[in-house]
Amino acid sequence: PGYYLISDGRSKFERALHVRVPLAGRLRRAYVRVDFYFYAAIPLAFALADPAADGLAAAVLLAAFVGTGTSFLAYAVIAGKRGLTSTAYPDKTIYYLGGITEGSETVACFIAMCLWPAHFAAIAYVYAGLCAITSVMRIAAGWQTFSVRND
Repeated sequence: PGYYLISDGRSKFERALHVRVPLAGRLRRAYVRVDFYFYAAIPLAFALADPAADGLAAAVLLAAFVGTGTSFLAYAVIAGKRGLTSTAYPDKTIYYLGGITEGSETVACFIAMCLWPAHFAAIAYVYAGLCAITSVMRIAAGWQTFSVRND
């Protein structure tokens, strides 16, 4: 919700200044908003369905998603400010830094959770661990890439 408010405020600020953001940028921001809500909705649904059995696992997974999301966005913002572009993902509108828990892996995880709901907690903890590894990898990549200033 906080990201949505920031993004919504930014959109209103841009309109007030009569700034026209390219369509690709507007679509990317809308996609990121929906993406974060979708990622949060699945664990939240399991937590609400059975708080005693799945609440803690859902909370751990949501915290792990915050780690992957913020490390991804922080890297993208700093890379953008430094004029870096990704050669691995040249069609992305922002610097895209991969990891082991990306979109297709997350969707596969959600499908597994829905197919085997009795094992939600175990799946959530394993995937949260993978998200933590992704976050650490991104922070290390950022540390390595951005610790040397070329200006």
